[in-house]
Formats: sequence, C-alpha cells, structure tokens
Amino acid sequence: MTTGTNPGRAGSLLATGSRFIGVHRSPLPAARSFAKHGAHGVTRPTHVLILSGALALLISVLFCGCVTEAQANARAKAAYQAGQKAAFESIGGTGQGVTIIGAVDHPNVPWVEGLTLAQAIATANYTSHRNPKTITITRQGEEISVNPRDLIGGHVVSLQPGDKITIQ
Repeated sequence: MTTGTNPGRAGSLLATGSRFIGVHRSPLPAARSFAKHGAHGVTRPTHVLILSGALALLISVLFCGCVTEAQANARAKAAYQAGQKAAFESIGGTGQGVTIIGAVDHPNVPWVEGLTLAQAIATANYTSHRNPKTITITRQGEEISVNPRDLIGGHVVSLQPGDKITIQ
C-alpha cells in the first residue's frame, strides 16, 4: 500500500516478502537535476534568460561608438582630400601648384614640367556650361590676359609654378 507518500521527498517502501509495511520519509528534498531549476528547486523561466541576453546585446550596441552617416561622410571626404593632396605633391615634385579661381571642381592643380593652361583647366574640371568670357593669369604680381577663343583654337599657353588663373 502506497498511501501517504510524498513525491517531492525521497522515500522508500519497506517490504517484507510481498507485503508493504509502510513508507519511510526523509526530511531532505529528493536529489534533482539543476539544469532547469535553481539551487532550491525553483524553476527558471527560459524567457527570462532570452530577455537578459537581448538586453545585454542592446546595451553593447548602444555603447559601441556608433558613427552617424554624416560623420562617416565627413571622414571619407577628409581621407579623400588627404590622399589627393599627397598624390598632387608626389606628382608636382616641388609641392607648389597652380591655383584656378572660377567654376571648377578642383581649384588646386599640381604643376608639372610642360603644364599648359588648357591642361590645367581640364585637370581642374571646368563645370560651367558656357565658354569663359575672360581668362587671366597672375604671375609674380603681373596679370596676363588670354582670349578664351585663342585657347579653344589651339593656342598653347605654358604655366609656371605658383600661377593663379582666374576664369570668368
């Protein structure tokens, strides 16, 4: 007979022959696997473990030093300009170039031996849709006017290091 047994307690039935004498009860809890239970038999819910892991991931993402798109673009632009400057200096040799004032993408053009006005304007990437009205070269304080039609017609104008070109 097994009446009075407590399934949460370790117990054993004492038997003599084929007859049960009674139930032996222990005051200690039965041995359990602690894989899903705490030290005192408290069941740990699995959703709490998942939420705590997700919370740890969220905190690590928040404090990882995120970069905004504007910051990334600014860094990329600075790196591009630094690389372009280094390339111009290595090409130019002296590090001194030609400055172009007007509708151009790249106002600083490195000077190389044999650089012409047409090459400098092409390197600077002239952006206006109209032909220039006047082109002025300033060299050591002196101004030299160049007719844009002569330049388009194939007239070659040599440049020197430090020349400033104004395109209007």
